[in-house]
Amino acid sequence: MRSGAVLVLALLVAALAGCTGTGQEGTGITAKEAAARAEARARDWNGDAALMHLGAWETRNSSALVQQDVGFGLPPDSNVGDGRALVWFTRFSSAQANHTLRLIVFANGTILADEEDGPSDDQAVQRWEIDSPRVVELARGAESVRSILDSPDGEIAVFLGGADNAASDPLWGFLAFSQSVGLLAQGAVGARSGDLLTVRTVNVSEALPGGFPGGSGRPPEEYEFEGTVAPEEPEVLHEFDVEAGRTVLQVYFRDDPNLPGAFAASFAILDPAGNELPHAPGDDSTYFPSRVGTYTAKVTWETRGPPTPVSLGPLSEVSYELTVTVI
Repeated sequence: MRSGAVLVLALLVAALAGCTGTGQEGTGITAKEAAARAEARARDWNGDAALMHLGAWETRNSSALVQQDVGFGLPPDSNVGDGRALVWFTRFSSAQANHTLRLIVFANGTILADEEDGPSDDQAVQRWEIDSPRVVELARGAESVRSILDSPDGEIAVFLGGADNAASDPLWGFLAFSQSVGLLAQGAVGARSGDLLTVRTVNVSEALPGGFPGGSGRPPEEYEFEGTVAPEEPEVLHEFDVEAGRTVLQVYFRDDPNLPGAFAASFAILDPAGNELPHAPGDDSTYFPSRVGTYTAKVTWETRGPPTPVSLGPLSEVSYELTVTVI
């Protein structure tokens, strides 16, 4: 769900993307270059600004998948697969300011900014070494990714997220897609080690009859849920359907504890067999269902810090909002 400010920002980006389509074609920048520009701007915003997320698409024609992900068409890139993008999306968080800053960095030097209330709950990206051209080069080590990127409509997204703790290797995730080849491949690369950790390939037509994305021609389906979890009712289940032609889930989750810092809510997506569905590498808002059927969003109450047997009544409750968009 977009706020008014974010919607205006998206419209501005769409306008700039349209204006830069010819003059910027094939002149992308790497993740390191984009991050340097964004970090300078973020430090001016607040001295403790920490990078939480960095990502971009390389695309020639902005498929429905790209437009659903970013909300608009991107300028065409004549060198898809070189690890350089025309537009980079970044997110920074400041604990001091209690705000989050989103910066969209264009290769031509333009930077658009949007500020949101509240810091990010994600882990900050720390000490990453591997730049985006190397990530794409490693991804090409998989035959499926090579086939996708060598096709006329191949496109690839790379996205960097923080590790679970400062000692762990932060992860680059990637997602490559070609409608003509009929494949979608996702995987992960260690952002310090440079190791290709995993590649998962889905034959789009076989995974969900009707193709990808939204092969039925229908618009995405959105399910909105809200509720409360507490020690007395620590788990709430919400069901939603994935039909033929739907192969991506976008999840928005926000919790609001009555006693901040002590309690929280978390969620998991379960497939029709009750197994937990893994999220995309480095992106805990994107999931790839592998079958049709009824899925479940499980929201769980949890405590931060030492558990206590004493109920704090209403102070223990955590309210939440959950939106699942089935694409």
